[in-house]
Amino acid sequence: MDWLDYAFILTANVVAGGIKGLTGIGFPTSCLPIMALRLDLKAAIPLVIVPSIVSNLAVMRQALFIIRGMGANPEDTGRLLHRLRQWADRIPGGPSFLISCRST
Repeated sequence: MDWLDYAFILTANVVAGGIKGLTGIGFPTSCLPIMALRLDLKAAIPLVIVPSIVSNLAVMRQALFIIRGMGANPEDTGRLLHRLRQWADRIPGGPSFLISCRST
C-alpha cells in the first residue's frame, strides 16, 4: 500500500461518515463501494467492518445516556443493560464491548 491508498481509505471513511451523520444509516453501504474502486474487495471489507462496529457501539452507548437522562426508570435501564450483556455473551469478544456499561 502506498500513501495514495491510505488517502483513498481516509477519503472513503470521511465521505461515508458524512453520509451516516446526515442520514443515520449507510456507512457500510457507501464506504465499501468507494473503497472497492481502489482496493481489492477482500482488503476493503475489514476496513469497513471495524469502523462500522465502533460507530454502532458509540451510538448504543449514547442512546443509554439519553435513556437515563430522560428520567427512565432505573429498573428498565438495568433490564436493558442485562439483555445487552446476555446478547453480547453469545458472540466472541462481546462482553468486552459492554464492560463500560454499568447499570445504576
